[in-house]
Amino acid sequence: MVTVRLFALLALLVASALTMSCTAENSSNDVVDLPESAQSSSEPAGGSIPTSTTPGVALSPEELAAVASAPSISLVEAKIDSIRLRVKPGNFFRYRLTQRTSSTQDSVVAVTTGTHVYHIRVKSIRPDGSVEVGMQFDSITLGLEARKVDTREVVSQSSYNSADTANFRDVRNINYSALIGEEVTVIISPQGEAIQVSDVGAIVNKIVAAFPDKNRMTPQVKSYITEQVKTSMFTTFIAQQFVPYPQGTVSAKGTWSRKQETPIGTLFTVMTDTDYKITGVKKVDNHLIATVEASVTGSMKLGAPPPDATSKLVLNRSKITGSSEAVLDVTTGMTIRKVNRLSQDVTATTSAIDMPDSRVLSQKQDIIFTVELLP
Repeated sequence: MVTVRLFALLALLVASALTMSCTAENSSNDVVDLPESAQSSSEPAGGSIPTSTTPGVALSPEELAAVASAPSISLVEAKIDSIRLRVKPGNFFRYRLTQRTSSTQDSVVAVTTGTHVYHIRVKSIRPDGSVEVGMQFDSITLGLEARKVDTREVVSQSSYNSADTANFRDVRNINYSALIGEEVTVIISPQGEAIQVSDVGAIVNKIVAAFPDKNRMTPQVKSYITEQVKTSMFTTFIAQQFVPYPQGTVSAKGTWSRKQETPIGTLFTVMTDTDYKITGVKKVDNHLIATVEASVTGSMKLGAPPPDATSKLVLNRSKITGSSEAVLDVTTGMTIRKVNRLSQDVTATTSAIDMPDSRVLSQKQDIIFTVELLP
């Protein structure tokens, strides 16, 4: 089942293509060192908004419940000329992200599911408008079932629940258990992009301590694990949560576009073209609530393999299509609900290192990510 696991990893990483955004075309998600002179501010992140709203005031549970039935207003009346993060230190947001992936590879159909509950605590606002937050995973549940297409025979099945003591303490689940309860500092740009992830040392140390072959835990392998934790569990989750907001103003029609090449860890680069449009606006007390729809097309390319790789992978063909619908609080720039749908068609050739034999793999995947703000 190595092949199934390989493509499951590929699905998780590529899924962020729908929402992952860089500040400019061909830019990367490498850590950005901010100036030491940057000082914290108690003011909300910048950008003009209608005077009828109050920046930095998060939706109350009652206001959150009222969003679905709130009255609609026109885009002209809303006067939304920009969308960006406008939060204040002390703001607290709790989210649930659910994932369902259906994959068909050769003669096997695999369905993976996952639910991650995490929270974001706003620590400070920097002079450039970027936001320093503490992000922490509170619970994780995962499931995998793979069946043969013709006989429906189960060929692989597994599950994980961080609330289950046996699951949590099983060293085979350390990649998930190590995340629980560890707050990591993330710097988020005004446009909703994770531009710096730090403080993952506690998580990585837990993973390293459970590594079965200590002789293979070289500095290069530890560095690789560190980057994968930063990317796959923090940068990617921020990308799934936020709509990439425009660098400048929103057009009179409520539209903007993004074209980017996004490194996903060290393994892949996803190239996407995405169009966004505000399709509806509501008002809840002093909060403007916007619905933003998006469509994406793209492809991907492979990067260098990890230092301990025992097989080679050559990407022959890839196609990505997707859409998303997000409901967001324009007042704070925070997501209320977002559904990302992604389909990918991939053909690759895999072989063991230094071995002539190879195998051509084809896989089609349908992935749905749902992000919800919890009361």
